Amino acid sequence: MAKTKRQRLAEQAKRRLPKISKIIYPIVKTASAPVAFIDQISAKDRQILGSNYDNAGTVQKMKILTNIILGRTAGINPFSSEYKAPQTINPSGILNKWTNAGGLMIVYSVLGNAMNKKVLGSNVLPATNQVKQIGKSLLIGGGLGGFFDDSISSNPHQKSTGTRQIAYSNSSMSTSSSDSSASGF
Repeated sequence: MAKTKRQRLAEQAKRRLPKISKIIYPIVKTASAPVAFIDQISAKDRQILGSNYDNAGTVQKMKILTNIILGRTAGINPFSSEYKAPQTINPSGILNKWTNAGGLMIVYSVLGNAMNKKVLGSNVLPATNQVKQIGKSLLIGGGLGGFFDDSISSNPHQKSTGTRQIAYSNSSMSTSSSDSSASGF
């Protein structure tokens, strides 16, 4: 039975539109390692800052994150008026939520490839290669972030321990409208 013109046009339109997974996959693959790294390395510091970080403006948040990332990895705090994070190396921090997620994604890929081969080439578990690539990115980003992350303390709200001293200016963290400095909003 011959297809109508409307059916042929509908099929052609379906072929022209890219699948949403083809659009999203490169974005997720590219962003997964930096997101895992930044979240892991800055989570405890953001928790210490609490509402001071949450209420800060976008530029001030970027300054704080820059100080956290450069401070934890290289011991450099370019913005002296903002929160200062000391350099830390923590090999036990490599195993964290991001590396666990990446490892599980790699396990899914290995099991998925084995199951797909057993079912005569059928895709029982789809997108195993894409999941594996994202898992590798999470593993690398989370591992690096955990390596430079601060060690776990018994009290997460504690400002100083025997291994670190945290220095930040409360005046730069204020959100008052009378602040005329460049970092105040």
